[in-house]
Amino acid sequence: MTKKEYFAEIVTLATANDRADLVEFAEKEIELLNKRNSKDSKAAKEKAEAREALKAEILGVVGDEPMRTMEIASALGVSPQKVTPVLKALADEGKLVATVDKKVKTFTLAKAE
Repeated sequence: MTKKEYFAEIVTLATANDRADLVEFAEKEIELLNKRNSKDSKAAKEKAEAREALKAEILGVVGDEPMRTMEIASALGVSPQKVTPVLKALADEGKLVATVDKKVKTFTLAKAE
């Protein structure tokens, strides 16, 4: 049971027992939970937008010559930890080709078919 469901149940029980004070309290808590959740979704949206912008930057840097993660990160001025999951996502989407040669992973642009 979530907090929201818990407070909704309190509202139901308090209404049945004519406890306006409990109803008011529980409704206020539900409102606060809704407000907090809307902030979380806003932060997630901003993070997704930043990730899409980074994808576009990576696609602008990577060319036909193989590039290592560190080289891509340096070219963009960000950490390798930040670009690694985005590189994997781009490879999974088929926009980049990941190649491993002697334990060194490099990326190139995928050829359009």
